[in-house]
Amino acid sequence: MDLSARSEGRCKVTLVFWFCLIGFALIGVIFGAVRLSAWSDGERAKIVAKHEAKMRSMHAIEGFNPELLYEGQQQGVALALDPEARKFAIGLPNAATRVYKFEQLIAVEVVRNGETITTTRGTIDTQGAALGTLLAGPVGGLLAGAKTHSVTTTETRTTALSLKLVLNDLHLPTAHVVFFLAGGPGRGENSFAMHEGLKALDEWYGRFKTILVNLERRVGAADREFEFVQTEPLPEPEQKGWMARTFSP
Repeated sequence: MDLSARSEGRCKVTLVFWFCLIGFALIGVIFGAVRLSAWSDGERAKIVAKHEAKMRSMHAIEGFNPELLYEGQQQGVALALDPEARKFAIGLPNAATRVYKFEQLIAVEVVRNGETITTTRGTIDTQGAALGTLLAGPVGGLLAGAKTHSVTTTETRTTALSLKLVLNDLHLPTAHVVFFLAGGPGRGENSFAMHEGLKALDEWYGRFKTILVNLERRVGAADREFEFVQTEPLPEPEQKGWMARTFSP
């Protein structure tokens, strides 16, 4: 009886020990999840606050009154247009908002999966399948797949869509604004997020293309003001010796 009682007592102690261990483990897991959730909410709040500050900065620029805004699917990315002042602004993550005159826009491109599929100066054969039957608008047609002169076409899964602006700016010669980035729930190909991004991309590509078309029409006009970043003129050639043409320092 004495041995049986001792054995029973040890079993009870062992059970209590494991119950306590499991209980502490569960408490630790719950506490960690709560802390992680609070940290995630805090980080999300910081990101949203930065994005809202970026959007407010668009309205705080002197001499710039944005009538058209794109907040971007990436936090901290924004586009704004002031047609009356003939200016546009680009907001990029962790950088000050930059404002440009229309005349400082050199080219605009639509980029899919890191590759340019169209520019304002190029043409492309848009006959093909892939996304063409699902997407509307000029850009949607281009996403149908760039068809070369070969017999076959290649269908590529769309993972990213962005707008590339080529600028007359030595410090920021190109700016990429993302309109769709795959990954996460509800962000797959042909998802609502992709269609919304494509719609916005189509609109902003058309706006910047319109700016360039109007600039081309004004080439040679007296009221065109093109501000080159390089303002220093090239040196004049001078004659030095027989048939020697060199540039003066």
